[in-house]
Amino acid sequence: MERKNEVIGLFLLLAISLLLIVSTSSAGIFSKEKVGTTGATFLKIEAGARPVAMGGAFVAVADDANTTYWNPAGLAHLEEKEITAMHNEWLEGIRYEFLGYVQPIKSEKGAQGFGASIMALYTTGLEQRTWESQEPEGFFAAYDIAVAGAYACKISKTISIGANVKLIHQKIENERAWGGAIDIGLLYRVPGPRRRFSREKLQLGFVVQNIGPKIKFIKESDPLPLNVKAGIAKTYDLRSIKSKLTLALDVNAPIDNVPNGHFGVEFVYQKMKDIALAARVGYKTNTIKDLNALSGLSAGAGFVWKRMAIDYVWVPYGDLGNTHRISLTIRM
Repeated sequence: MERKNEVIGLFLLLAISLLLIVSTSSAGIFSKEKVGTTGATFLKIEAGARPVAMGGAFVAVADDANTTYWNPAGLAHLEEKEITAMHNEWLEGIRYEFLGYVQPIKSEKGAQGFGASIMALYTTGLEQRTWESQEPEGFFAAYDIAVAGAYACKISKTISIGANVKLIHQKIENERAWGGAIDIGLLYRVPGPRRRFSREKLQLGFVVQNIGPKIKFIKESDPLPLNVKAGIAKTYDLRSIKSKLTLALDVNAPIDNVPNGHFGVEFVYQKMKDIALAARVGYKTNTIKDLNALSGLSAGAGFVWKRMAIDYVWVPYGDLGNTHRISLTIRM
């Protein structure tokens, strides 16, 4: 029965991938001409300092509380409750916050996982004018918020499926917009010798993000930023130097741009039981190359003490400035 479920899961992964590739390619959906044509674009801002430091190559990694954003199927593979909070100093005084919680559940029906998250993009102190004047008439704020709930289950020891349902709210001064979206993901952990899993593993991931109807703001309705992702991640157990190395690759096909690649590396050194240090670097293609030579690069570090982890990432944007994200994760 388990073998049958694995075959069904892999068949679904291949079928969905082929269907999406063929249909979107024939329709000419993925192109640079589509840039700026979607609504609720804050949904594309990546969550978690650790995944961002790895260049956004996290669909097949999906092993912490950030998985609610990256691939909900990863919830079924988690073994501990976690909560994570991230602060992002974005560009031009804009800030982004992410809060996520995950809880694995073991039952007679197999491994399952639940998750909840909130993401918010906001800015304040925007000047209000109805005519040309040196002094503003007042000030107002703008914000975008998405609240999400996720669930995943294993259909075999190696395959899990999951979904993430989002409620979207946007507000600029007195104008508001509401919408909804869903993410659907699949994660396949390739079995090793005798189907034993250790710190060394190979995983394949697939997710479709932001499936839903158009969102209407004032009088205009725009499609959500649909994104199709596929990824592979390999973790090497370097016991001789008390470390592990993870290499990850994602391919993204957003509805409002051309497909792009994401590459990430994570090196974790753990000499003592309760303390670990991590170094990460990533790169993504198809960024704005006119910004500077470092466009597309990301780099970060992490520190783990007992059941708490602090992660940081730096992402440069040339003349627009540098962005910084910091995350705090607690395992419970």
